[in-house]
Amino acid sequence: MPTVAETQQGKLADAHFNLGNSLRKLGKLNEASASYQQALRLKPDHVQAQTNLGGILMEQGRLEEAAAHFQEALRVKPDCAEAFTNLGNVLSRQDKPDEAINSYRQAVQLKPNVAEGWFNLGIALKRQDRLDEAIVCFRQALQLKPNYAEACNNLGNALTHPDQLDEAITWYQEAIRFKPSYEVAYLNWGNVLVRQNKLDEAARCYRRALDLKPDYAAAHNALGGVLLQQGQMAGALAHNQQALRLQPDLTTAQTILLFCMNYDPQANPDVVFAEHRHWGRLQEPASAPPKHVNVPDPERLLRVGYVSPDFRFHPVTRYFEPVLASHDPQQVEVFCYAQGSFSDAVTSRLQKLAPNWRWTSRLTDAQVAERIRGDKIDILVDLAGHTANSRLCVFAHKPAPVQATWLGYLNTTGLTSVDYRLTDDVLDPPGQPVRDTEELVRLPGGMCCFAPPVDAPAVTPLPALGRGHLTFGSLHSLFKLNSRVFDLWSEVLKAVPTARLLMFRHTLTGTAHEYVHRQFTDRGIAGERLDLRKGSSAPGNLGIFGEIDLTLDAFPCTGGVTTCESLWMGVPVVSLRGLRPAARNSAALLTRVGMADWVALTPEQYVALAVRHASDLDRLAQLRAQLRDRVRTTLCDAKSFTQMLEEAYRTMWRGWCNQRTGS
Repeated sequence: MPTVAETQQGKLADAHFNLGNSLRKLGKLNEASASYQQALRLKPDHVQAQTNLGGILMEQGRLEEAAAHFQEALRVKPDCAEAFTNLGNVLSRQDKPDEAINSYRQAVQLKPNVAEGWFNLGIALKRQDRLDEAIVCFRQALQLKPNYAEACNNLGNALTHPDQLDEAITWYQEAIRFKPSYEVAYLNWGNVLVRQNKLDEAARCYRRALDLKPDYAAAHNALGGVLLQQGQMAGALAHNQQALRLQPDLTTAQTILLFCMNYDPQANPDVVFAEHRHWGRLQEPASAPPKHVNVPDPERLLRVGYVSPDFRFHPVTRYFEPVLASHDPQQVEVFCYAQGSFSDAVTSRLQKLAPNWRWTSRLTDAQVAERIRGDKIDILVDLAGHTANSRLCVFAHKPAPVQATWLGYLNTTGLTSVDYRLTDDVLDPPGQPVRDTEELVRLPGGMCCFAPPVDAPAVTPLPALGRGHLTFGSLHSLFKLNSRVFDLWSEVLKAVPTARLLMFRHTLTGTAHEYVHRQFTDRGIAGERLDLRKGSSAPGNLGIFGEIDLTLDAFPCTGGVTTCESLWMGVPVVSLRGLRPAARNSAALLTRVGMADWVALTPEQYVALAVRHASDLDRLAQLRAQLRDRVRTTLCDAKSFTQMLEEAYRTMWRGWCNQRTGS
């Protein structure tokens, strides 16, 4: 039995505890903390005071102290589910996911009928990409609390497999039914609709989210991304600029703005470089990275790491996969750092070619950098630049002694921590103004090699010979099209009045279809001359080139893989060479296949070339029969190209070794 003094002391402790609760409700956290501490001085085993004090410390970001109080509460009362939950919250914020999951599991074992416990466990599992387990937890939470809007929303987020997307949408709709002002659910709904290529519907979701929360930076950013895919560059820029005004550190919005500058025909190259450099300065770490401990032996086996979000069916893998398959294991040991949130058949093929495979999507930039250091990577290669979901910020940590960028983004990264940009002498002719933070390495055989699709159909006879009219074609992303492109393509169509234009893209639907159609009709091109089809260059779809006689290239950002595919299918490309590397991509490819004379230097020459080649059907038919062999011998020699690439890596590495040894 407690003594009278102990009973009075306990009552006084409870009074301080209750006062702390009142002060906490008023937002007076420091005073509340003092009251809880006084309660604990009077009654050290006051579990609820320990838990509430830990909660305040967690709110204040004092995580180690908070964890100590939750652990003390559990020492006194090992079956305190609330303390396990709060400890799990702290461990999650400390990036200790496995410990957090264990703590949440303890909470639900002690109180299995509390929906919030299952919800917390589901969130922790989802952050670890343990989606099947997370789904079970969210469903359990909803069994206990059917109107739990947050659980509905996160169940939708966990249903990421392509076969589950319709069910995900159903759960977002349920979340909104229970919580009509739930702007986050509208955002997530829109994100799934984008994956389903329902861009108009996605835009409506994002706009509804903005109706509910006008300062929602993520929704502005997402809407800008949809408008970009639909070719509405001005709207895309406006929404992403607004996103950055609201949230200056929103990395995805920063990336989209830099990305868009490559497609703006009015953008000054010096301004474009200045913006990239400004972004790079913002990423520079406050302190110098640790010194590298890599052995500076210039001739030893090199450990080369590739970093990309696009190790899947994606244009970049059409260039990268043949290199990965051709690397000499006596020269390089390859590591792949994959940012992708989902995989496909291409991912599986790449994983078989790269036994050192690392998934990075659930890791912070610092954690990825630490993993790269742990793998003792000698040369780290970015394959994405300023494109969606890239991990360029990892390179700011300088986890490898030599760092380079290649393939995915034909411009500077803006980071001084990236030492080299791989290019060629057409993309970046010698003597041009310096607009790169990296040193340029011009590969003598061209910047890339191309893996032709194994399922590509045979080259067909020239369709114009059987149809009686010529068909120009384009499979470009709509964000590559702008008013100057529409102007010149319309001029070409007017100069060849019997010709048609076939455009084929998965985003050519709804608003985007109407927009593109209007661009031509406003310029005097009759609608019956336009064939605007929804479609893509996914496996099996290259047969569309059987209906195209001649491809019209976009500018200032020209085709890359689309140009290679067109040539592989026997369809030549008329291109306009511009001032930036991205504006010379097709020029570099055409030069390598012996078609430099198909590259115009002025808009007037572009129109003239298209008209001249369109009038010579015999020459087009002859070239169509030859192009696949030309491409095979000039763009598809992966072994020779990879040898050249490895020689470039070796030269970079020797340079670093010489700096280290002073030789």
